[in-house]
Amino acid sequence: MQSNLELLGLPDEQAVLDWLAEAPRTHGWDMWIAIDRSTVNRSLLLDYLERLDTHPLANSITTVAATQENLRWEHLYGLRFGPPELSFSESVVTSGRVGWSCRANAGVQLTVDQPGGASKRIVKIESYSPLQGPRLVARTTLKEISVAPQTAAEVLLDVAAGDGYLFGFAETEEAQRAGGDCLEKEFGSLAPGSHHAVISSVSNSGVDFLSPAEIRPRAFIAPGTEGQQGGGGVLLYVAFNGSKVGAFPGDGSDWLYPIPSGYSTAMVMSSYALMTNLVPNSLADGAVGAEFEYDNPDNNFMPVSTLTAVGGRLKSIEVSPAVEPFTEVSYSIDPDLADGAVGSANFHIDRVKDGLLFSWKTSSFSRAEAPKLRTASADAVSDADYALRVRANYGFAATDEGSIKLADRGGAPTWATSIYRQGGLLAAEHYQHFPALSAALGKGLVSAIDQALGGQGIVTPQFDLLRNAGLYFPGSLRLHGEAAHLPGELVVFGKVGSKVGSFQVHPSEYRVLGGGTVQFGVTPAHDGVEWSVALVDGFVGGSGTISATGEYTAPDSGSIEGSFTLVTITGSKGERKSSALVAVVKQDVVVNPLVFSTWPNGGETRVAGGCIDAGTLEWEVRSVTGATLEKPSMDGVTLFDANDRLYIPGPSTGDRFYSVDEIVARNPRTGESQATSALVIEKVLSAEIVAREGGTVPANQVQFDFRGSLGPIDGAEWAVAIGAGSIDNNGLYTMDPSSPHGFAVITASLSQPPVAELFNYLIVPIPLIDLKEMKRILV
Repeated sequence: MQSNLELLGLPDEQAVLDWLAEAPRTHGWDMWIAIDRSTVNRSLLLDYLERLDTHPLANSITTVAATQENLRWEHLYGLRFGPPELSFSESVVTSGRVGWSCRANAGVQLTVDQPGGASKRIVKIESYSPLQGPRLVARTTLKEISVAPQTAAEVLLDVAAGDGYLFGFAETEEAQRAGGDCLEKEFGSLAPGSHHAVISSVSNSGVDFLSPAEIRPRAFIAPGTEGQQGGGGVLLYVAFNGSKVGAFPGDGSDWLYPIPSGYSTAMVMSSYALMTNLVPNSLADGAVGAEFEYDNPDNNFMPVSTLTAVGGRLKSIEVSPAVEPFTEVSYSIDPDLADGAVGSANFHIDRVKDGLLFSWKTSSFSRAEAPKLRTASADAVSDADYALRVRANYGFAATDEGSIKLADRGGAPTWATSIYRQGGLLAAEHYQHFPALSAALGKGLVSAIDQALGGQGIVTPQFDLLRNAGLYFPGSLRLHGEAAHLPGELVVFGKVGSKVGSFQVHPSEYRVLGGGTVQFGVTPAHDGVEWSVALVDGFVGGSGTISATGEYTAPDSGSIEGSFTLVTITGSKGERKSSALVAVVKQDVVVNPLVFSTWPNGGETRVAGGCIDAGTLEWEVRSVTGATLEKPSMDGVTLFDANDRLYIPGPSTGDRFYSVDEIVARNPRTGESQATSALVIEKVLSAEIVAREGGTVPANQVQFDFRGSLGPIDGAEWAVAIGAGSIDNNGLYTMDPSSPHGFAVITASLSQPPVAELFNYLIVPIPLIDLKEMKRILV
């Protein structure tokens, strides 16, 4: 947080108000709206769920990233990303740039090497799930509206328009950048418009206050908030149509993250906009021909403290008090705001500490005709003038519905009276009772004027419409004001909730073990919600069931194909619906790579883990060579997660072809664990293992040959060193469909010292991809 207040955490409400009172904080804009990071990311998740069938991150990506020229390739199969999340650690105030990231929650990655021009071979297999997958990060600019303000519609996050893409599937920045560049090209090849995530949608309805004809949004990132609770946020700067566009604060500006603890939104409207737009527009709704003048009228960088009416009158106000002995009484006036006569009508509003002071005096004395007082008798009509004086002190308050209205702070009452016009028409029956009639009419006028000025609220209709327009969010989210103040500029603190009549399913994202249960509901609560469950496109197998009360039962692990499945839970009522995304996993803990090969002395490899509760894992390495695990250096350039480790093999003994190390990750909260294996190559590789083309072997078998420079090598010793299946003395490999392993590490060796020592290996990704595809990538 950057502020001369030097606050260490999220500020409280009073601290923000004190800061806002020091100087104008809207930098010449009419308004800004701030939303915290967690709320923005929740909105992006909802947008992702609403467009799951078309969202680019949900589409399956199959591609090849060359991470080292002519040496190493990453084959990515069925890669699918979760919803984007905004982060603000790399943002700067002046550029409006934002960091965004997403995590691969599905897919297989095969790392293929071709060292020294030899045959290609698979050296690492990774299988991603919602418990663990590499991150994709980039920097991008929130797309601004570059056209006229009359057509303002959306602020967009374009996943193909960023730079600095990194994909965290490797140990080095160079490899991660190569993976990011590859995925950037994939996004860029999509049809224009299909890779946008909508994070701001301004209503297209002309009746809404913030409609395209009236605002121009400019979004950028709230600075100085890294690492804090709810840290980060987005500021949406708003200029009303016809206003000057303000400046932007520099890096050295006195900044405070402007959302106090306990809230998720803050809206600040400049006194210029308040006094020149909001107040007069609201008054004009109840007036005829209203015209106003202001101090500082032509500089929206300066505060406006006074509004003065120079013409116009209120629309007709009618009062009907009960006055004995009359059965019906009516009196109608349309008081002048200003009529040009000195001292006759004078209406102005002054901005005072945390409120507005209304001052108004007016009368009908200078009018050619007096207003008419009528009672039930047909001839009971009198000319009755009025005199009115208002000195009302209003603050701002939030209503139970979340809108904002003026609140009378008392101490300055309205005064009104009615008197008969000298020389005017006066009904005889009014003469005797005129004091009572005048008192009742005055009381009725006071109530009517107070209602016209403050009861409905100068800002209530506009804020209600703002609240219901879903500003800054897709779908049915709305701003809900909870506290309003005027410490110099109008500030509203609030939260984000569902639009009236709509709802969101909660929880909106969840991970559950096969066979587990999750209770879903909707916010706000609705009766009669119908529940349904469906597999996300691209997944097969069981989807589970959901009861009429929203209790979801995940499918048994045995009915899930692969290591996990994704389903959507949808709550519907009439035309309204909302969805949640559920990942059903078979394991409490996952580790990647599933298997990899390496060499002694310097062959370090990143291993990554995840667990269903997203907590910290305990790591252990079981090694015959003295291998170790170390936490990677978090240098801020290369992508690593807290549960990542670097495996560093020990020295070779030189008396064997290879050794196998086991790396175990354990969830200490559940006791569950998962292991990965490292094939440590301890001697120079020679000859090669190849899959024989043609032949008549069954579909679940493949014939391998051990070949040297002169052809096939007889007498080789074959083995499945790690993983699934078996292999006979002739190199015929047979799959084991019941094995929990998704791979097999096959070795072939011939030891005839001192004539020859031949050895090589092959990692077979079965059944993650089929044998035909494996042969293709190795050619």
